[in-house]
Amino acid sequence: MHDRQPSRPADRANLLKQQFSAALPNTVWLTDITYLPTGEGWLYLAAVLDLATRKIVGWSMRDHMRTELTSAALMMATQRQRPAVGLICHSDRGSQYAAEAYRKQLADMKATPSMSRTAALIKRAARNRTVLMVEHNLSVVASLSDRITVLARGKVLAEGP
Repeated sequence: MHDRQPSRPADRANLLKQQFSAALPNTVWLTDITYLPTGEGWLYLAAVLDLATRKIVGWSMRDHMRTELTSAALMMATQRQRPAVGLICHSDRGSQYAAEAYRKQLADMKATPSMSRTAALIKRAARNRTVLMVEHNLSVVASLSDRITVLARGKVLAEGP
């Protein structure tokens, strides 16, 4: 007889169930972290993608993967987009997204958390060309530069012309 796995807490339920679409902007956001090698070591990029528009609405780069990285990206998205109550914010089950501080931030903005197994959500599920282009361009810069140069280049890429 197989043991049943415990059910997930409600705040960690997978509300999207692999249905990566949204009819209206600021109703479903995907969040993810990627790694960029630099001459000084890794640089981590957290991004928040609006599933309806497929645009990056918030991002953050740090030389670490602590909760501050993901919280800063979420804060930027929230300040720029001002989503309504009930936004679904989907992430993987990484420790940064499961952290109490991040969950409190979601609760304060009255967003509904949704989590799936750890994976490269934005790249795999949404197949966002903007994310891939920014990541590629930053990787090219990162392979030749220090973190400050990558951060500066990232701001230019994110803000656009």
